[in-house]
Amino acid sequence: MNKEQKIMDAKIMQANGERQKEIAKVLGVTERTVRKYLKTPPGRKTRKKRASKLDAYREYIGTIIEYNPDHNMERRALPHFKWRFAISLVMEYIY
Repeated sequence: MNKEQKIMDAKIMQANGERQKEIAKVLGVTERTVRKYLKTPPGRKTRKKRASKLDAYREYIGTIIEYNPDHNMERRALPHFKWRFAISLVMEYIY
């Protein structure tokens, strides 16, 4: 049973007059979790898409690739990045 299903079941059980302690026992969660489930608004929460640390450097990386198609991307080849992120982010972006 997934979390969304447990939330729905908890709300249905509460509407049928079940106590939170009984709901917790049936769902196999703590009473605190049941309280959280019952406070959860309907629908799914969506997270905001966070900006990548790489975003500020995409143009620079594109320029390097344009002028050097072999682009041996190593830390020593890209001194301007100040390495606020892992080289794996750069490699993932390129390939």
